[in-house]
Amino acid sequence: MLSPEMKASLSKVFMSVVVNKSPEEFQQFVLKEIKDWGKIVVENNIKIE
Repeated sequence: MLSPEMKASLSKVFMSVVVNKSPEEFQQFVLKEIKDWGKIVVENNIKIE
């Protein structure tokens, strides 16, 4: 996932690589993503259809 070729390939489809060093670090990343995206959903009144 860290090779320049893989990063270039993923960037073509608007994706990026996130590599975590430990389960705890991954957990913190996921919790931050939930908080950040949750705020966006609430502020924009996004509903599931």
